Amino acid sequence: MKGMSSSTLVEKAVVRYTRCAAVPTPSSLAVQLGLIEKEFAGEDDLELKVISQSADPKVELPHANRFLIRNAQVKNIWARAQGADNRVLALSFLEGSTSILVRKDSGIEKLSDLKGRRLGVALTVDEPTLDSIRGGGFKAYETALKKAGLTLADATLVDIQVKRGWIEEHQTEEERQEQHTTSARPQILALLKGEVDAIVGKVPPAVATYLGLRELDSQPSHQIRALIATGALLREQPEVVVRILTKLLEAGEWAKAHPEQAYEYVARDHKTTAPALKTRFPNLVEKTLQIGLEPEKLAQLRAQKDLYLRHRLIAADFDFDAWIDSAPLEEARRRFAA
Repeated sequence: MKGMSSSTLVEKAVVRYTRCAAVPTPSSLAVQLGLIEKEFAGEDDLELKVISQSADPKVELPHANRFLIRNAQVKNIWARAQGADNRVLALSFLEGSTSILVRKDSGIEKLSDLKGRRLGVALTVDEPTLDSIRGGGFKAYETALKKAGLTLADATLVDIQVKRGWIEEHQTEEERQEQHTTSARPQILALLKGEVDAIVGKVPPAVATYLGLRELDSQPSHQIRALIATGALLREQPEVVVRILTKLLEAGEWAKAHPEQAYEYVARDHKTTAPALKTRFPNLVEKTLQIGLEPEKLAQLRAQKDLYLRHRLIAADFDFDAWIDSAPLEEARRRFAA
């Protein structure tokens, strides 16, 4: 602690604060603004390590760290299903879209035509945790088929083996998009060769035209990004958690007051341009950079957990309500309002 004699050894608590390198998060802006660094500068008994976590499986999985707070995608669901002692502190939306593609000469003109057809579903062969690509495919098909009064039981699911496109912090937006395209190629090839009748994916319109593909269905994709802390951190260093959440609330309010600058900061962090970021995430300021535990966000997270369980992408079910810890965010809101 501050004020201790120089002869006293102080063992610092090391807290790892990781964030996903692939997509924008509230933590991305808070770090760019220097809010986190300034908040924890000069601590005698605490070291906060802020890390932009790669999606590379060679990187040590973070779930075993005692003092960890992580802002990333819902693979934390996988960790919780494995028995990890972690809690959800806050959520944010990441908006996008998902498409179902068919060949123009397939005779498939409307969603009801998918009945009895072969639907290609990605199976990521080198995924050590949660196959979120596969989960996204199931979700897209279920949503589309429901519009036509159908279910997955009305079609035949065909696995297509793919490899993940690993995201690194130093990569440019173009390099990241190229990796996503590379991971989608096996599905596109299976569709072109007639091994399946439909796939879930996104390709540029010009490429789709060149390949003879058409978009059968497009649906908004509201992904959830969670802020997760380990139980040990919440029990032993609760003040750290509240201080971080307060800075994330501050970053969100700053973004509302400075939307153009917020795009610039986040674009810089993700090696892209503000116009490109606006195209991909038009509601970045209003949704992606705002944290909360609103009912619609919790419902989305619960639905994702249920989907992963339904398709056996996680090992076991768990008590969803017990997974949520709203107390730190409530305290952070009180402090920020003051």
